[in-house]
Amino acid sequence: MADVNSNHKANLDFSDLVPRRDTFTDSDSQVYEFRSVGDFGVIDLAQSGQLRDDLTQSIDRIKVNTADVEAATDFETILEKFVSMILPDLPEPRRKSLTIGQKTKLMEFWTSHNGKRSVDAMGKSQEAQPG
Repeated sequence: MADVNSNHKANLDFSDLVPRRDTFTDSDSQVYEFRSVGDFGVIDLAQSGQLRDDLTQSIDRIKVNTADVEAATDFETILEKFVSMILPDLPEPRRKSLTIGQKTKLMEFWTSHNGKRSVDAMGKSQEAQPG
């Protein structure tokens, strides 16, 4: 931790700059690290926000018409991209074998641990968001 005591030189330890990462333990006991918002650059933050907005829109379309195959396909595609973004080391065949429910739980877990931080990192507060 940075020492701010006025009698000492300040020090910023590199370990303070490395994001803490949550993990996902797969059914075979393999452990994968989630990307943290601290790992994201500005483009990643924008993309994750866009993916979440697109997911919300596809859900709204499905609510209006549960037989909307295009909206359902969009939802699955967007969710796949989001999970790929937050768990980049999870092998693609394994990621694709996960059910929609499992992918949704992964997204919910990540969002509950990183969602507010991603908004803060973009310089916006929750209250400032339209909607």
